[in-house]
Amino acid sequence: MKQTMTAMMDLRKSIDDVFRSGHTIEWVKPIGYLKHEPTGYSLAVYKPISRFKRIMLRWCFGLKFEKI
Repeated sequence: MKQTMTAMMDLRKSIDDVFRSGHTIEWVKPIGYLKHEPTGYSLAVYKPISRFKRIMLRWCFGLKFEKI
């Protein structure tokens, strides 16, 4: 019982330290989307895709790359 309480107090202290540290989260913006036209599903892309990979994604899976 005592070990459990100690562990819970340590967890609370570490969570409090994270919130007090003042670190900010930087959101990464997508550079484009892979869109599947038959279903309308789109998937965000955060890193550049080479031209060969774009062609293969289009040919194999029907995913079209669209820049923002």
